Amino acid sequence: MGAIEDKYLEVGGEKVLGKPTSDTFNSQGGLGRHFERGSIFSHAETGVHVVIGMIRAKYAKLGWAEGELGFPTTDELDTAQTGGRKSHFQRGVIVFKWNTQEAFEVRGAIGGKYSKLGGTKSFLGFPITDETGTPDGKGRFNHFEGGSIYWKESIGAHEVHGLIRKLWADNGWETNPALGYPISDEIPDETGKKGAYSDFENGVLFWRSGEKAAVELAKLDLGQSKTSDEMRDLIFDAIRKEVDKIPVPDKAEDIKIVSGPFWLINPFGGQLGPTTDYRVGKTRVVNRRYATRTNLEVVVDWSPDISIELDLFIEIFLNRKAGAVMFRIDRANWHIEIPWPTNTQTTTQEVSLQLEKAVEALKPGVVGTTDGANVLSVKTMLDGALNVYIEPFL
Repeated sequence: MGAIEDKYLEVGGEKVLGKPTSDTFNSQGGLGRHFERGSIFSHAETGVHVVIGMIRAKYAKLGWAEGELGFPTTDELDTAQTGGRKSHFQRGVIVFKWNTQEAFEVRGAIGGKYSKLGGTKSFLGFPITDETGTPDGKGRFNHFEGGSIYWKESIGAHEVHGLIRKLWADNGWETNPALGYPISDEIPDETGKKGAYSDFENGVLFWRSGEKAAVELAKLDLGQSKTSDEMRDLIFDAIRKEVDKIPVPDKAEDIKIVSGPFWLINPFGGQLGPTTDYRVGKTRVVNRRYATRTNLEVVVDWSPDISIELDLFIEIFLNRKAGAVMFRIDRANWHIEIPWPTNTQTTTQEVSLQLEKAVEALKPGVVGTTDGANVLSVKTMLDGALNVYIEPFL
């Protein structure tokens, strides 16, 4: 007898699963067999497991082991929250709540977020949809009894619930360009006033305990929020100040660089390009970044100068402790051109190493202060503006 036949007898054989309705078949490197009231799948990496009832019906609809979930890794189990059943699979879980008509699957990054929050025992409760594509084709979501989890590649998976979710839903979900996708879970405010907010790609929704509705926050227009032109000037001024703090090393005689390394500010009046998209960092979603480009030069004695095209990708972030809006160099690229015949023994690699040291020496700089306000979010907008959002006054 094989592993599937052994499992069949272990769970009660014909009395529980009924008679076989298929022969044993190959599937994705494993084996499977269907019975009247269940199926058994076997794989070297997952073991031998039975799938039954509503969970089996959903698994079949999703394509069995050939589908998104892969092979089962458990038999059917009780859920953490009393009143349901679940089966785990290689890439997700199918959950069934008693007295409902359908089981639902949760998988991938959404499944990871759901599990991290506590699964069925969390405020989200049981899933009420499968993972579903968003209308714009860029994201995925699951709805749950107590909220939703939305995922987009550039921002990961985040939950939305309560009155903030209601306001978001009433205003078009992620299709509303004024908000877009959530880039955070719901966050308690930091003043002890029992409020909460959720950060979205293009806006912020806020709810205060006791209120019957959440509100969409307007950007702060008291000098903290900036236009794209103002941000360009602030960024370049801040970089200049940081560059001025870098000590000039001794001139290397064989390289014969007259101006030292500070081609960085000779001149430094570059272009502010379009902002990049958000991206997922190790612990948070990283703000959109400014792409800046400036053309620089290294002055060489009695020869054509070395030219450099420098691209800096700059993140704006909120430093709550310092009460400041700051910038950091997130990434730098450059292209070096050494024209012939340049009267120097330097190589592109040597210039690149000096440039790398200079860029690494640029410490985070301040582009503005929060003036004591409880700032909830500092958001780089697609058009290059910087929007600042504060907690509403009582």
